Amino acid sequence: MNCPYCGNPIKENQRFCTRCGAPQKQISQSPVNGQEATKHDRKVLPIVLIIIAVLLCISIAVLILLLSNNQKPAPKVAPNSQPQTTAETEKPTEKATEATKPAPTEKPFSITPEEIDSEIEWIRACYYTPGSDDTRRELTKGENGWDYARDYRYHNGKLIFAFVFDGSEEHRLYFKDDRMIRYIDENHTTFDYPATEPYTSWEQKVLSEAYEQDSKSAESDSSPWLGTWTAENGASLIIRSVTESGISLVFHKQSESGSWMDIDYEMEFDNADGTIASEIGDAQDHGGWEYTFKLSDGFITVKSRYPDQIFYKS
Repeated sequence: MNCPYCGNPIKENQRFCTRCGAPQKQISQSPVNGQEATKHDRKVLPIVLIIIAVLLCISIAVLILLLSNNQKPAPKVAPNSQPQTTAETEKPTEKATEATKPAPTEKPFSITPEEIDSEIEWIRACYYTPGSDDTRRELTKGENGWDYARDYRYHNGKLIFAFVFDGSEEHRLYFKDDRMIRYIDENHTTFDYPATEPYTSWEQKVLSEAYEQDSKSAESDSSPWLGTWTAENGASLIIRSVTESGISLVFHKQSESGSWMDIDYEMEFDNADGTIASEIGDAQDHGGWEYTFKLSDGFITVKSRYPDQIFYKS
């Protein structure tokens, strides 16, 4: 440093100038140290700011991750619905419910040979001794373009048997849960599920027409003919179906030998109002005589070669 009076170089702590003798003012060390400290701080400050910025970014990222894991998805708003009020949006979120389990897939159809035999035995029982849950629908040859007549049997509205025939050729189809479990072809060869699969064309055609026919015939189920009619001697008529042309029934009667038997009968109406029906076909088919049924108010009169029988609604 220099003397402020004469410019003579002097030492830092020298009190008087050696040339002019002027006293020298002492420069405090603190300003010098402050300047040095300021220079040092200017170098350190950017590093500190960078570290703070990095820590802040990390904190923000962690916070976002935590919120995304815990945040409940907002409910979908139905079209034309009113926007939520502030009070509604500030309600505490409910506890997350258990994740919805996927619906189970339909179990593939399967049936064992033993189950098939048991099912066929039950179907035959429904066929020969039908109950109140068993119904029958029939179509003649030529209807719907078929070259066969069809006889469909249902239990509780489900198809269980179909008899398809044209007088010389016969096909029998047995069903469980709308699947053909047995098919007997025109050569009387039996095919049990899954050996029935080559005959799915028969299966689908029969199912389609049977349910269509059942739907069309449902209105006739209110016919006064339908139901079980009983005579005093224990004989009964189980009338299963009624069409525009006639009725189908099972006649539970006593034979000449005294044994009881069940016989299927097909009767056609003889008058326009459908209150008199007589047996279809050759009378020799059912013992050599022909039956005629007359529906009256609450009873049926059965005429044959024997004395008339009266059957009352059970």
